[in-house]
Amino acid sequence: MNLLILIPWSWNNRLHDKIMIVDSNLAIIGGRNIGDRYFAKSSDDNNLVNDRDVVILNSDIDNYSNSVIFEMEKYLTIYGITN
Repeated sequence: MNLLILIPWSWNNRLHDKIMIVDSNLAIIGGRNIGDRYFAKSSDDNNLVNDRDVVILNSDIDNYSNSVIFEMEKYLTIYGITN
């Protein structure tokens, strides 16, 4: 197995980050999983697991090439993760 130090998801396939680039204005990153334990029915639930998501909004569409969303797309394209 070729271990690529700059591609952390290649290490034992344990990186579960989620990245969704909707368009040049909106992206969402985080570790959101689906399953009952990730969506607690009440605050009394002892099996509660906290996930965090971050919404990224590009507020300056005319300056897209300097946006975080542009950098994310470029990074994912370089490593062949996007189509």
